Amino acid sequence: SDNGYCNNHNTNGEDNSNGKSQTSERNGLSDEQLRCKLPNLKTLLQLTTYYERMQTSSLQLSKLSGESLHFQWTAISSLWYKDSLVELVELLQTFSNTLAMNGDADNTDVEHSQIPSSRRHRIQQQVCSMLKIRSPSELQPMIQKLKQKVALLPRLAESLSSRMVKNKQLRQEQNPQGPSSQAKQIGYGPSENDWDVYLETLLHQHKKEEALEALKGIPCSPMTHVIGDDDSGGNGADTNTNDNTCVLPQIHDEHTIENHIGSVLPYTQRKKLERLSEVALELGKYEESARGYRELLRAFPDQWTYWMGLVDSLVLLGTPRELVCGTETKRAVNRDGWNSCRAFAKEVIASLAERK
Repeated sequence: SDNGYCNNHNTNGEDNSNGKSQTSERNGLSDEQLRCKLPNLKTLLQLTTYYERMQTSSLQLSKLSGESLHFQWTAISSLWYKDSLVELVELLQTFSNTLAMNGDADNTDVEHSQIPSSRRHRIQQQVCSMLKIRSPSELQPMIQKLKQKVALLPRLAESLSSRMVKNKQLRQEQNPQGPSSQAKQIGYGPSENDWDVYLETLLHQHKKEEALEALKGIPCSPMTHVIGDDDSGGNGADTNTNDNTCVLPQIHDEHTIENHIGSVLPYTQRKKLERLSEVALELGKYEESARGYRELLRAFPDQWTYWMGLVDSLVLLGTPRELVCGTETKRAVNRDGWNSCRAFAKEVIASLAERK
């Protein structure tokens, strides 16, 4: 639900005539603009109702079954429900502000009050009918209640997902994996999906430091080929097969799938390094981000997005590329970092040539 729904932010009438601009300033959005937002309101109300039912149903199911997969569903649907509520609150706030401003304008502006007020009254009736309220004055209390849900849902999702991860970790410690004949007694650790849901709950709450620490401790399956492993005694493979978080896939035979609900595939080191590098870059930890991108490039030197990530980490130091193009921000470019990128590129090219 990150697509947005006609968020018309620049609606103050800058391109209109002076008279229309002044009317817009007095009355907020125009009647036509409000009328165009009514279908958006209807869609968002249906969407939030859909996600609310999904979240409630999955929560009831998880309580009955106790299965980690159902807790995962609840956490995901809680985040979706939260995202839809954020957009709904924004739209309701627009209606509330504009309708309130119009009420004040009707008392002070006689010239523009007759025709617009009748149109605005019809819009008020439609909004109240959709929301099942009596008057626009009830919008603000409704918005406050929705904001409370917006604050609560990510915390609920984090609680459920963290419990799911910890329970699987404990179960794996108590029942380590054995031969395929003992598949029913195997304690599988958190899967890639489990970790992804937990990380999303943290990122939704802007807990990037906690997400970074969680990523560092995720067991993952190692990358199979890294440039320089044979030549430099593990150069660039510090977090590869020698990592204490290394784990191999736990699928033995068909019984593994038949006797387990949900995924059993572990996190891959490639995905772990990708997310580590991205979060570290967002936190301004450029050296840590650069280390991750270097290791990824040793394994996948033809992946251009990793080169861009390395440039962002060492050369631009997190500065958006569109800003660097301006003369006032060219000083933000790190020349030492650029030289480091060039030296690393030459190292990778030389290693590839030797392998050929």
